[in-house]
Amino acid sequence: VITPPYISRLLVASLTRCEYQHFLTAVSAIDVANSETAVASDKQMIMQAITESVGLKKFEQVVVRTLMHWLSEFVLNVVTYHSWKDSEETLAMLSQIAMACHKESAFDGALHLLERCLHVSEQMFGKDHHRVFELTSSIALVNRDQGKLEDAKAQFERALTLCSRLYGGWHPLYATAVTNLGLVCRDLGNFERSRPYYERVVVLTDQYLSVDTAAAPDPIAILAQALNDDLGLEMLRTARVHFEKALTIRKRVCSVNDPEVATALSNLAEILVDLENVTAAKPLFTRALTIRESVLDQNDLAIGDSLHKLANLLRDERNFILAEQYYRRAFDIYRKNFPEGDAREAEVWSDLACLKSYQGEDAESIEYARKALDVFQALYGRDHQSYASSLNSLVGLLLTSQWKDSVSVGQQAIEIFDSAHGRNHTYVAVAAHDFANLLRDQGNHADAFILYQHALEIKERVFGSHHVEVARLWIDRAVMWFNQGDHEEACSCFETAMSIHSQILNECFASNRSSLIAVVENASTN
Repeated sequence: VITPPYISRLLVASLTRCEYQHFLTAVSAIDVANSETAVASDKQMIMQAITESVGLKKFEQVVVRTLMHWLSEFVLNVVTYHSWKDSEETLAMLSQIAMACHKESAFDGALHLLERCLHVSEQMFGKDHHRVFELTSSIALVNRDQGKLEDAKAQFERALTLCSRLYGGWHPLYATAVTNLGLVCRDLGNFERSRPYYERVVVLTDQYLSVDTAAAPDPIAILAQALNDDLGLEMLRTARVHFEKALTIRKRVCSVNDPEVATALSNLAEILVDLENVTAAKPLFTRALTIRESVLDQNDLAIGDSLHKLANLLRDERNFILAEQYYRRAFDIYRKNFPEGDAREAEVWSDLACLKSYQGEDAESIEYARKALDVFQALYGRDHQSYASSLNSLVGLLLTSQWKDSVSVGQQAIEIFDSAHGRNHTYVAVAAHDFANLLRDQGNHADAFILYQHALEIKERVFGSHHVEVARLWIDRAVMWFNQGDHEEACSCFETAMSIHSQILNECFASNRSSLIAVVENASTN
C-alpha cells in the first residue's frame, strides 16, 4: 500500500515546511471501502480478502494506527538526527501529532512524542512552567487510557504538585488535577485513598458556585465524574444541590438551547438516578437530548451518550421497543466516533443483553453479553476489572437460561476481582453478592449465606450501614430465608432494609416500601 522511501522523502519536505497537518488530514480521511487499486480488476479480490479476514472497519483502524505509529517514530528521528532547533514551532508540531496518535489509540507513539516534548520544555522553560504541567497531565492520560494505571498515578501526582505551585489550590485546573488523581486511585482499587480527593472537589465546587457567573458551573462536570462511583449518599445529596444551582446559573446566562445547558441537565439527571429518583431524572435527560439534537451534529458523541442514558431508563420502565431503538442509535454514533471494539461499544452490548433478558429472549441476551465480554477481553485482557464485571453480568443471564456453566463463570469473576484488588474490595463485594443470588436460586443456601455475609461486611465498611447497596443486600438475604421457610428471619431482614430506605431515601421510600411489602406477601403466599 505504501512505499516507505517515497513517503519518507515526501515527509521530509512536508515537515520541513511544517505542513504535517496535510498528512494528518490525509490519514484521518482514509476510507478503505472507497479506495482504489493500481490495477482496477484487483479491487474486488482485495476487498473480498479483507472482508473475509478482519473486516473493512478493523482493517481501516489497523492501517490508521500503524501509519500514526510510524509517523511518530519518523518525526522523532527527523527531530533527533537532523538537529532541528528546539522551538515553540517544533513543540507545537510534536504535540499535535501526539494528540492525533492518542485519538487513534497509537499509545506508544503518543507517549514517545509527549515525553520528548516534556524533556525539551523542561530545558526551555524550567520544571515549574505551565507547559510542563500540561504535558505531564497529557502523559498521565495516555498511560491511563492504555491501562498503565501505576504510571498514570505517578504522573497525576506530579501534575497536582505542579498545579498547586503554579495556580494555587482554588483554581479550576487544580480541581481537574485532584479529580484525575482520585479517579486513578479508584481504578487501582484504592477507594480509601480516592475519597479525600473527592471531598476536596466538593469543597472546590462550593467555592466555584459561590460566584454567580457563566464560568462558575464549568467545574461541576468534574464533580459529576468524581461522584459517579456512588461513594455515599451524603456526598450525592451535596452534589445534587450543586448541580441544581449550576443548572439555574446556566439557564440564566446561556441561551435556551445552549449545549452547556444540556450538560448541566444531564449532570443533574445522573445524580438523581444515583439517588433512585428516576421520575425526576427522565425529563432532564430527555430535554438534554432534545437540545443536543437541535444544535449539534447528529453523530456528535454527546448525542450518543444522551441516547444511551435514556435507553437505560426506558429499559427499566419496560419500554423495550424505544429503549432498543435508542441503544442502537447510540451504538451507531459510538462506531462513528471510536474504533471498532471500543469500551462504549461493549457497554451498549451489555445493556442490550440486559434488555433482551427482560424480554425473555435468552439466547440473544447471552449472545450480546458474550460480545461485550469479547470486547473487554480484547481491550484489557482477562485479568482486568472490566472483564470481570462483564463476566459478573453474564452470571445472571446464564442462570436465567439455566446454562450449566453459570457457577464457574461466577467463581471466575470473583477470582479476578480478588486477585486484582484484594479480598476486601468493593468489586469483590458486588461479585460476591451476585454470585450469592445465583447459589441461593440454585438451592445452595449455605454457600450463599457465606457470600452474602462477606459482601455485607465490605459494603458496610465502604458505604456505611445506611446505604442503598446495603439495603439491597438485606432484601436478597430475606428472600434466601423465605426460600428456606424461615419467615421470622426473612421479615427481620426486610425490616432492616426498609429502615435503611426510610432514613436515606425519603422521597422514594413510599414506592420502595410498597415493593417490599409485595415481595413479602408474594413470598409468604408461595
